[in-house]
Amino acid sequence: RSPHVDIPNETLVRLRISDDLPYLKVPLHTVIKLTPVAYGCRVEFDSLDIPAVDTHRERPSNVTRNRSTCEALETVPDHE
Repeated sequence: RSPHVDIPNETLVRLRISDDLPYLKVPLHTVIKLTPVAYGCRVEFDSLDIPAVDTHRERPSNVTRNRSTCEALETVPDHE
């Protein structure tokens, strides 16, 4: 194997890592180093210390397609 560097945006990381996709907390402006080891991989985070707003959204209690608008928006952060 050859070394590989992938620099995706936050949404792409969420898509590739988990079924909980938009609810996975992914740090912004952080290099995530994955090193293959036996039965998995070692994960290291190196923050670039760039100020940014937190775009993380908790998983709503109801995630079904037929939920109400109110239920869908219950975990959207307040905006200034």
